[in-house]
Amino acid sequence: MLLAGRVDEGLTVFGDAVARTPRDALVYHERGSALAALGRYEQALGDLHRALALNPSARAYSDRGGVNVKLGRQADARADLRTALELDPQLAAAHMNLALSLKTDDGAAAARHLREAVRLGEESAIAPLEHMREELFVAATDDGTMTLAIESVIDATTVEDLADLIDRFPFAALPLFAEAVEESGDALGPDVAAGLRERARVLRQLAAP
Repeated sequence: MLLAGRVDEGLTVFGDAVARTPRDALVYHERGSALAALGRYEQALGDLHRALALNPSARAYSDRGGVNVKLGRQADARADLRTALELDPQLAAAHMNLALSLKTDDGAAAARHLREAVRLGEESAIAPLEHMREELFVAATDDGTMTLAIESVIDATTVEDLADLIDRFPFAALPLFAEAVEESGDALGPDVAAGLRERARVLRQLAAP
């Protein structure tokens, strides 16, 4: 119902579910996630608090952390997200939300968590990469850094090598960097240009699988 735009009806059904099963953590979690998707963050927090009181799951901590990121409550967000990753180190959404929370204070840590989100490959976690590209594309205007990054891309031979670049250059898996790689290839000869275009293609796959 929510996906169909029938918001009031959908929330009414959630309300009925809560009334029927008031100790079902999943119902509160699902409604909280739905409210977050609708931008009703304070209401979402109430449901996620209840879900965690009933069942402190990694995904519920991750979702509450994501809501706190949206609300600008970074200390609360990071505490939740780190707890989520203690419970499930493979939870890509928690890595992505933590990268979003850390991007202005600790770019290196943000890049590490971004890399994990990309490596784990959860589509719902990868989607915000497009919105992060301006924030994480911090070194692209530095010609020396860009040259070094391009040389590193030329040397990369596997997808794992390319993923490792995200640790060194936080923008390395983003579409703008792929474009810069392609544009630089024309000045380096046809063989190098062809190799760069192939690596740019792989970078785009990493950014939006």
